[in-house]
Amino acid sequence: MHIVTVAPSVPVPASGGGGNWNSCLIKYFARQKHRVTHIAVVGKHESNPVDPLTLAAYRQMNVDVQIVPFQAQPAKSNLADKIGKIVRPAIEDFWPNEWRTRPAVLERLDLLRPDCVLPFAFDAVVYTHGFKKAPRVAFQAEGPHINTYVNWKYDPEVRPGWSPQYLAYSAKTLLAARSQEAVYDRLTRDLTIAAFAGPHYVQWAKDRGMTNAVFITTPVPDPVGPEWKQLRDALPPNEKCKILMIGHLHSTSNKSGLPIFFEEILPHLESKWGNENFEVHIVGRNEGMPARFNAWRKHPALRFRGPVYPADQEFLSSDILLVPIPAKTGSRVRILNGFTYGSAIVAHSANALGIPELRHGENVLLGDTGREIAEQVIRLAPDKTMRRKLGENGRATYERHYTEEEGGRQYLRLIDEALAATRTIEAEEMQATNR
Repeated sequence: MHIVTVAPSVPVPASGGGGNWNSCLIKYFARQKHRVTHIAVVGKHESNPVDPLTLAAYRQMNVDVQIVPFQAQPAKSNLADKIGKIVRPAIEDFWPNEWRTRPAVLERLDLLRPDCVLPFAFDAVVYTHGFKKAPRVAFQAEGPHINTYVNWKYDPEVRPGWSPQYLAYSAKTLLAARSQEAVYDRLTRDLTIAAFAGPHYVQWAKDRGMTNAVFITTPVPDPVGPEWKQLRDALPPNEKCKILMIGHLHSTSNKSGLPIFFEEILPHLESKWGNENFEVHIVGRNEGMPARFNAWRKHPALRFRGPVYPADQEFLSSDILLVPIPAKTGSRVRILNGFTYGSAIVAHSANALGIPELRHGENVLLGDTGREIAEQVIRLAPDKTMRRKLGENGRATYERHYTEEEGGRQYLRLIDEALAATRTIEAEEMQATNR
């Protein structure tokens, strides 16, 4: 079977959550001896350049990587355009450059003649929209309207209030989110199967009358394998409790966790525990952290480490993996990454939406507020038995639901369903023509 995947990059785990599951699925399909072609649309994000070593690794697996340049042009907008986005929202109104790139992707698909097309993430849904020569099975976290809403609700650079400026900003943003949702509805309906990384998004689709939406777990790599316990036990104990926060600090979801960390969790840890008893290692790009939090760069208990790859030793040597993100989005991949290393995880309860297997006290400790999260950290830090229990149960959760093999099997089943549905429709159309 010829599977063509489409994504806004050449997937690599170091690039973030999408890179994790994109690369897992591509590798699995290749191992199953399918013909795999990956169309990478590059040039939209400077932070995701094409790495020659990554290209060579894919080609060694017999994955054909084809590059399509992103067609970017300066945005143009006038009052009529702005009104049109609200009254008659269209794909090209909100994502003009993605729409401008789409013909080149469709032309490439025509030449490749795939059996199935797999758009990874929202951009790829736009790039492949309207392709009818093979079923499209899309895997995505959430629609763009969710990110717009999350950015409005949690953006640390915007202070809520009753000022005319803030009210105007809120009205503009929420109207945009509503229009984006209407466009996203049309894009989702056009897919053969919409595979979501969160049951709540499946419910969103069902509430709107769609029948093509399914939940699929998010596969992530297994960097250290079953030796995770021996590797963790071989490391010397930390003099202070080492808390790991990992992820670049300029994405919408990651920024949503900054106020709760700096203004709620950290002060509570200071007052109840004392700075001398813990270190928080903040791993990942941080140059995009809002200036509002720059004063904390010199905090005695914080270590801004920057990007670290591979991050194996950071996960294994940390006593606690802290995920304070309150945004109600899809699966939080760093939690799944932590499961692979047997990490003891403390997280905001919102993350259970995208990972329904999270169980408080079994494979994670959850809190609804910054204060509750801080209390869970303080409770867990001295309790080595509890940390080991959470780590073992988290690892078991990963092995049952989130391995590369499980994700790949789920996706191949969806592809088979999509192909069967397409054959049924074609047969029905042929019968109708012959009548």
